[in-house]
Amino acid sequence: MRRKHTNGRVSDYWASNLSYLKCIFFFVTIVLRSCDSLNFSLLWIAPSRSSPFGTGKVRSLPFTTYQIPHIGDYRINSGCRVKPFREATRNAVSDITHDRRNSVKPQASKRREGNRCESVGKLINNCNRVKYVVSLHARDRAKMTPTNLSFCWSQIAKLVTMNNIDRNDLRIKRNQERMQLLLNDTISSIEKFGPRNIATTCHKLAKLEKICRWKIGENVWRCLESEIIRISESFSAREIANIAWALAKAKRSSPAVWSQVDLATLRCINEFKSQEIANTVWACATVDYYSPELFDKIEEVALPRLCEFNSQDIANTVWAYATMNQSSSQLFEKVAMVAPPRLHEFNSQEIAN
Repeated sequence: MRRKHTNGRVSDYWASNLSYLKCIFFFVTIVLRSCDSLNFSLLWIAPSRSSPFGTGKVRSLPFTTYQIPHIGDYRINSGCRVKPFREATRNAVSDITHDRRNSVKPQASKRREGNRCESVGKLINNCNRVKYVVSLHARDRAKMTPTNLSFCWSQIAKLVTMNNIDRNDLRIKRNQERMQLLLNDTISSIEKFGPRNIATTCHKLAKLEKICRWKIGENVWRCLESEIIRISESFSAREIANIAWALAKAKRSSPAVWSQVDLATLRCINEFKSQEIANTVWACATVDYYSPELFDKIEEVALPRLCEFNSQDIANTVWAYATMNQSSSQLFEKVAMVAPPRLHEFNSQEIAN
């Protein structure tokens, strides 16, 4: 029979409701995180399964003490807005639950190499802070394959893009120095990466340089460029576009590597998608690399497919041809026909381009 709530029982319901207790727990965690450094014991209050409303039952977390890091700009008494407060709350809870979720099972060391690689990849994917990716690499670096190392950079770039706290942390020089071990392992095994992992690593390192104002280092980019030149004939269309974008963002204008990007682009230009065409020609113009054959071939491929281009692709393509003083009357005439009906899709920067 369905239980009816009276006015006297409503307060009992909310007092024992798990979500209400979670709110209290999260609030206390944020208040404690606002201190510089505190050690305290954590208790988790969970309801009993015997009652539909639950009777409070106290359970200890897997650890007894926990070091609370400084929360930085998101202090409770600093008048923070709702969005930073929610983000700080989410990170506080993720810090507490991370060690339990990413614990390594004892029998993992007995698995085959393929299963071990898959297991490390899952652990990397479960990391929700950059510091956890760095710590995981330091702990399991002996088991990490080139694919795992490339995935580490992908996860770090993803977290920095999504999380303001990680982004601000990685702009600090001492936190950038902690990434040096991962960089060293990447360079030492760069010859085993293969085309896909090379393209991914270049793309993510360039993104980190842009977002976090982090200078990766001349030696790192030289090693990457040498490997790009060595295996240039193995890249797919998407990998070429990602490499060209990364080199342009990192302001790498070595003629040797760009000549190989040029040849690789001409080899599989018909496989390029609209965004890949626009990114490649934009990258060439950004580093001031001019190849008449490449620009003519891109124009030939882009003209019949210009309707597939979005507003940014059109703007980047037109900007590249104008910047390089490449006369292309057919391309500009086609853009003049395609762009006006879609003018509402363009933002101010794209219209200016």
